[in-house]
Amino acid sequence: VPEPEGEAHVVVTYQELYKRVNETAALLGDFAGLKTGDRVTIHMPMIPELPITMLACARLGVVHSVVFGGFSGEACGLRAADSGSRVLIYTDGYWRNGKWVDHKAAADIAVQTAKKEGQEIDKVLVWKRYVGRYGSETPMVMERDYFIDDVLKDYRGHTVVPVSQDSEAPLFLMYTSGTTGKPKGCQHRTGGYLAYVTGTAKYYQDLHPEDVYWCMADIGWITGHSYIVYGPLSLAATSVLYEGVPQFPDVGRPWRIAERLGVNIFHTSPTAIRMLRKAGVDEPKKYNYHFKHMTTVGEPIEPEVWQWYYEVVGKREAVIVDTWWQTETGGFLCSTKPALDPMKPGSAGPPALGIYPVIWDEEGNEVKPGSQTA
Repeated sequence: VPEPEGEAHVVVTYQELYKRVNETAALLGDFAGLKTGDRVTIHMPMIPELPITMLACARLGVVHSVVFGGFSGEACGLRAADSGSRVLIYTDGYWRNGKWVDHKAAADIAVQTAKKEGQEIDKVLVWKRYVGRYGSETPMVMERDYFIDDVLKDYRGHTVVPVSQDSEAPLFLMYTSGTTGKPKGCQHRTGGYLAYVTGTAKYYQDLHPEDVYWCMADIGWITGHSYIVYGPLSLAATSVLYEGVPQFPDVGRPWRIAERLGVNIFHTSPTAIRMLRKAGVDEPKKYNYHFKHMTTVGEPIEPEVWQWYYEVVGKREAVIVDTWWQTETGGFLCSTKPALDPMKPGSAGPPALGIYPVIWDEEGNEVKPGSQTA
């Protein structure tokens, strides 16, 4: 779903996704010279080409490192240097809060930053946000920058046999936010990660092939990797990507999207819920959507905010799961099981299946269940 409300939605079927992933993988392997075990840094907004690029890397056994699209070129360059990437993948521009962002400018800064850190970037591959039109005022650099759209013409119809790897082979790097110091690259491996996010999406979000699921997170964070791309697609569900911010052009935008697309599973953060709550109880009532399930993630949710989410957004029809986990874990660690565990406003609930949490106090002593001393 593009941010400009007048633009047509882009629908990608699973067969189309398969075709585009194969063609992109062929380009990355042949033209960019990437091979199994290489690292690639991707700095892109929420458009279909982002998951297509990720899945093309996975097909080759290339480790992708996605940087949140709103981060600076310097932030991207530092992560590229740390990961040892020699290829950057960008978009020329994108929409944010009604303004066009010249994103290619960030690519040049990223290359310069990586070089200062001792990492040379051989190629910058650029997707065009609008087919046939370059939307940046930043010039392309000869023999370094290439339009993926143009090069792809040589790979139409190509298929790439997926690389067979050990289950412990790395799938991607995800850098932490940096709120507690220098961002750390968390490496998630293929087998365990995919099994876990598929299982938690199925049993904690009740995802089925007939569902239309919308997680409002950004793919540049672990929630987007696990519960926009890998989890939902592994379950053959329809996953919604929205390019913009939820309050543009107004706070009714999320409910119009949900109504138009028939979204029945909704996933967002307490911060977004608080922002939408400021519009009052009447805004969601204007739209004819119905959620069977809602997730909250990213931070604790106050009981009164949870109640508004349940009564106003969910119309008292949807089950809510309040999830707790981390970038390092890749998937939910604590959550109630829908229809099996009672919902408790403000509480993430018990550990997920297979998880046995232990809490230690500052002296390193285990805190017993039910204790108030932690």
